[in-house]
Amino acid sequence: MNRKKSVFLITVLLAIFLGLIFTGCVHAQPTLSDLGFGENPEDVSLALQILIALTVLSLAPSILVMLTSFVRIIVVFSFLRSALSIQQMPPT
Repeated sequence: MNRKKSVFLITVLLAIFLGLIFTGCVHAQPTLSDLGFGENPEDVSLALQILIALTVLSLAPSILVMLTSFVRIIVVFSFLRSALSIQQMPPT
């Protein structure tokens, strides 16, 4: 039991150590604070467009599920299948 704990601890410490050693320069897009918006109205407009686009892209799947009746139909069919006791049939 004690050996398992020590092996686990050594593995975790080694993973953390290697993760810290091999971190390099990250080549990513600049953040919104690095874009320097706010100097003129066009830059503010671009930042707002990015914000609105990200909001729409993140909310679109949930809106699609809420507005379609596909999920409701599947739930009703599941209840109907349980009520008719046809659990043995393969799924369609």
